[in-house]
Amino acid sequence: MGAAQEWLGAAERADIARGLLTNPEERGGEVWAHCPFHQENTPGGAFSYDPAGDVAHCCSCGETTDLIGVFNAVHGRDAGDADGFRDFKARYAPDAQSVAPRRDPAAPRKPQGPPPWTPKIVEMPNETWRAKATAFVTHAAERLQSSPDVLAQLAAWGITADTAKKCRIGWNQQDKYPPRSAWGLPKELKPDGTERKIWLPEGLVLPFFVGGEVVKIKIRRPHPELGPESLRDKKYWEVNPGGAQGLYFVYGRPEWTVWVIIETERDAAMVWQHTHPLHVGVMGTGSATAWPDATAAAILSRAALILLALDSDQAGAKARGWWEDHFPASRRWPAPPSAGKDPGEAIGCGLDIRAWVLAGIPSHVRREMERRRDLPSVPAPAVHAEPTPAPAPPAPALTAPDQSVPSPATPATPAPAATAVAPAFPDIPGIDWSDPEMVELWEGWPESYPGRARYFEYLGFVARYPVGGVRMRRPGGDPARDGLAFRADPSWERGNRQTSRRARELFWADDVQKAWLARDWPDAPVVVEVAGDA
Repeated sequence: MGAAQEWLGAAERADIARGLLTNPEERGGEVWAHCPFHQENTPGGAFSYDPAGDVAHCCSCGETTDLIGVFNAVHGRDAGDADGFRDFKARYAPDAQSVAPRRDPAAPRKPQGPPPWTPKIVEMPNETWRAKATAFVTHAAERLQSSPDVLAQLAAWGITADTAKKCRIGWNQQDKYPPRSAWGLPKELKPDGTERKIWLPEGLVLPFFVGGEVVKIKIRRPHPELGPESLRDKKYWEVNPGGAQGLYFVYGRPEWTVWVIIETERDAAMVWQHTHPLHVGVMGTGSATAWPDATAAAILSRAALILLALDSDQAGAKARGWWEDHFPASRRWPAPPSAGKDPGEAIGCGLDIRAWVLAGIPSHVRREMERRRDLPSVPAPAVHAEPTPAPAPPAPALTAPDQSVPSPATPATPAPAATAVAPAFPDIPGIDWSDPEMVELWEGWPESYPGRARYFEYLGFVARYPVGGVRMRRPGGDPARDGLAFRADPSWERGNRQTSRRARELFWADDVQKAWLARDWPDAPVVVEVAGDA
């Protein structure tokens, strides 16, 4: 049926199929295994590959292809992907004569141009629903922060307690069934006369806020085999009715120009944890076939780059075409297949998420981000590169009058009680060490902290020039929407390009950003609280 039949013998094709497929079994000369094209309820009972005819078929989902199509599906590509065709040949038949990929005559041809599509305007929940949902999420978030076992599980998924707090992730310790009417929904009765209820299952609570109120809740269930019989084996549950169904989880600021698209909302929060210092946003779709709502579509339509990190499976591969048709800035960027099917699995295998995202940003986009000061000026690392910590500045020398080291035979003369050992502060232009508040700030950090000297160099720029940092406080009190910005007087900046560039580079340095994000100094000279969008 395909090129593999011309390049390889039947026995070789059978060996390759057994190596690619999950739990393969020999039955009547065919290889039976789990279907690589869909999630089976009874794995291994419907998919088979016939090496003699080079035909693979699933009686459940109806997919029919050849060995190269199976290879592509296993590696998260579309069955007819040309890159996968070349990869298969390079791996299994490098010396065979090249042939063009064959097209299945029965396969429909791709229509000219994308089909019409209008993003959906999602209706927001009523006021009572929002209030009840916000109270539920607040309680769940407090419970999570006092639940060591759940925090440990989050850490295994790559999410820190601080990120969980910022994203208001919570933990619901047991199933709850509030009446629908209590959440502002019309009262409905079951056949037995009792009121229908909203199901809030046990699990990890993932909320999405608009204007400081919860409008959508997803819950990841730890025991999907339990609960109502009709909903068993459903790992993620969206609280409904009443919620903003179809709304993407958006982690980041609308003006950012690079976005990563992730299927699960939990993994989206984890990736945001690593990318928000880079001004790279993340959206959680909930499904490979859930298209952007109107708000998300408006943000993505202005993006310079959209990294499609949908799962490395057939559904994720098929969605690529839709995204490229409707959002030309899209680029398929799944987690490395060797590390897992999605970023959540990949971080457990040691993938450096920050480096992986940076590696997906082309150089021309990086240059534009640097020009807009959305990204620190650093080279794109390899996907598996470990970040190199900044070298620690030398510790300040300690001096005292006539403080020499005596020989062992000579008793040391004790220093006068009134003589104190004073630190020698570094000479940083713009820093006045006679200011006790500045001294207190300097001494409040460990000497080994790599960002201390750089942060104070930045403060020196702030003291001498009309530049400064701004801590953005968005309305609604949602910390996940807070951010940072750099401000410079435009007229001064036009005549002082180099100085302004150095101030910006210092402000966006990783260790200075850590200082901004790790501390809350409302009285510090460079922290400005802004009410409203800026």
